[in-house]
Amino acid sequence: EKAAEQDVPMAQLQVGEAYAYGLMGVAPDRSRALPLLEAAARGGEVSAYNTLGVLLSASASSDADLRRAIEYFRKGAELGDPPAAFNIGVAYLDGIGAIRDQRQGVTWLTRSADAGHAPAQYYMGLLHQVGEVVPRDDGAAVRRFEQAAAQGYAPAMNDLCTLAFLNKAGLSLEVAVEPAWLSAGMSGKQSACLYVAAIRA
Repeated sequence: EKAAEQDVPMAQLQVGEAYAYGLMGVAPDRSRALPLLEAAARGGEVSAYNTLGVLLSASASSDADLRRAIEYFRKGAELGDPPAAFNIGVAYLDGIGAIRDQRQGVTWLTRSADAGHAPAQYYMGLLHQVGEVVPRDDGAAVRRFEQAAAQGYAPAMNDLCTLAFLNKAGLSLEVAVEPAWLSAGMSGKQSACLYVAAIRA
């Protein structure tokens, strides 16, 4: 905290996130997190904008809080932060704290996914799978799921297992399921990965 008090942006970010999420043995404290994160953002720590947005949207007590959260997400996204681009994209698609704008939502989600953000890759896969907002394209869905799964993102692993089990999109069990995924992808007794594991045993 001494470094944060000395206006070191990285330290302000770390301590601010600790108060935002209750890390490093401190209790969550929005009133202490906000000024530290705002200072970190002003000091050039781009990811602080996303944390500010998450903090404000999660504890929003008014429309003004939501609007501030969206502005923080937008600022972070414009500065190239993939998680912020993901969050502003979802906000545009769902109309959370912003005017619903599907085109803008897909634009930001695509930027985030192309930058390697696993949740955005998975989300784009879902959109392609159901044909909402973007054209239905099982091949594109699988490619996005594979990108996210390669980073260990469990929902994407599980969906690839499901597609393989249902023999969708031409995805074979051998391609979809690797030993490391059989545990990482499981989400309960009904998980397709359990069925696939039993088939392969």
